[in-house]
Amino acid sequence: MNSFMGAGALGTTMDDFNGDNYDFEKAGYIGGGGISCSNSGARPIQSHPTPHGTPSWGSEWKKAVVDNYDHATSVGNQGAVMAYRQNYLSLDPTYTDVFGRPLMRMTFDFQDNCSPSAPVSQI
Repeated sequence: MNSFMGAGALGTTMDDFNGDNYDFEKAGYIGGGGISCSNSGARPIQSHPTPHGTPSWGSEWKKAVVDNYDHATSVGNQGAVMAYRQNYLSLDPTYTDVFGRPLMRMTFDFQDNCSPSAPVSQI
């Protein structure tokens, strides 16, 4: 993968599950999202991917860094969150900024983005 080379801002996104080009009714949920992969260069002092369970220092860690440095990448996704009455913004009654003004408070909890006609077994 030549992670050490990087391109500054190299990436791709598969946005096939977002918008009106996907049958959400059949899938049983609403909303959508994209799947992405990017590479901005794995600088050796910053990037040292190791398998789960690898010690965080010492000779075993060093060997794992060498063995895995050019064999790892990141894959991400961004999904939709629908508007629900119980998710809202308000002014915090306790916390203020340096001028004494109330800070914004977000009240949020994830909900299932289910299609209204989805069978109960899919919810």
